[in-house]
Amino acid sequence: MKKKLLYLMSCWIIFIGLFMLAHSILSKIIMYYQRMPAIETAQAYQLISRYKQSVINFYQETGRCPTMKDKKQIIPKIEAYTYVKVVRFLADQQNKICFISVEMRDDTPSRDVKNQILAIAYKTDQPQANNWICYTSINSIYTIKECRGNSLPDSFLKALAMYKRNMR
Repeated sequence: MKKKLLYLMSCWIIFIGLFMLAHSILSKIIMYYQRMPAIETAQAYQLISRYKQSVINFYQETGRCPTMKDKKQIIPKIEAYTYVKVVRFLADQQNKICFISVEMRDDTPSRDVKNQILAIAYKTDQPQANNWICYTSINSIYTIKECRGNSLPDSFLKALAMYKRNMR
């Protein structure tokens, strides 16, 4: 009887140990996929942040914001990005705002990020190098803190619509 009870107790201990191990592994997987949209947007933000100084220099040299026609001057070589489909340089000439934006790929792991846009804006009438504001169409809970609560401004949406219209 004691052997049988000891055997049952050891089975339960093994079962509980395996259950806790499986729970730990599954919770780590779930946490990873919950953080995935933030990882994707962070990578996109880091990517466009690399071009901030180039945009400032371009504006200081030419007196205008770079556009897609000037993209090769800012990004001299073609690069492949993990989560980003395209990098765009757009301008709101009326308000003198330079935009660097990314459109996320449609095959990203996070459905909340697919085909969404993240943009940073440089207001040229306030020329401090740290005068960049981040905007996004991605739900705030899925993006980085720099962009949270900042939906894409109308001036950006107009510049993007004009660019797409001219591409046809």
